[in-house]
Amino acid sequence: NNDWNGTRTTVDVTNVQDALLAQDGVVAITQDNGCSLSWFDLNGERTGEILVGGNGRGNRPNQFYIPVGFSFDKQNNLYVVDNNNNRVHRFSLE
Repeated sequence: NNDWNGTRTTVDVTNVQDALLAQDGVVAITQDNGCSLSWFDLNGERTGEILVGGNGRGNRPNQFYIPVGFSFDKQNNLYVVDNNNNRVHRFSLE
């Protein structure tokens, strides 16, 4: 959807498990159906760019099986809770 001045204000997504709004207006979400963590920019840039995962369900290092949550630390590491694989993935984003 667009607001009165044409900037993007909503993004349609399905099966969202967790979401985080960063200070710069970027929303990160985990999705079960894509088994991924994606970025969405509220200005319409980086719409749906997959940051990690996106390789279907599984237990390989590049796969998740129901990612239910995530967090970042001060060293710019990303932690993703991979529910059905009973693990927490750590990714360095540098």
